Amino acid sequence: MDDAHTADEGRTTVGGGSGEAGEGLPDGLLVRHPVPADHRRLRVAPADWWGGPGGDAGALQRQSAGRTRIRCITSPDNRASLACHTRMGFRPEPGDRTDEHGVPVHRDYDGPGLDRVSFVRDLPGGQGAIPPVAAP
Repeated sequence: MDDAHTADEGRTTVGGGSGEAGEGLPDGLLVRHPVPADHRRLRVAPADWWGGPGGDAGALQRQSAGRTRIRCITSPDNRASLACHTRMGFRPEPGDRTDEHGVPVHRDYDGPGLDRVSFVRDLPGGQGAIPPVAAP
């Protein structure tokens, strides 16, 4: 299949009406699920968005740029995400409170009532580096 044909699959025009997936977006915006032909374009998008390549090239660019740590956040209610980040070697950072499961939480991190758990993982070669954990 060529990109033009595949890119049209699953396409939906958003009218901006109440309750639609694209509510609040400009009329005529096309929203669709990604398809395999999108992979090539999406793989290079982070370079445009964040100023650097992903994959192996990004990993090499990270050690020369002095990056030593990765941080991420998730909702304290997302138990699967908490477990996944922990299995990948991330450790929770201290919060301003601890939830009923003993998880440190940052109150109102993403706005009023939007508490988050902050994780950190040192990259290989960085101080206190954590080796990768094999997938279960």
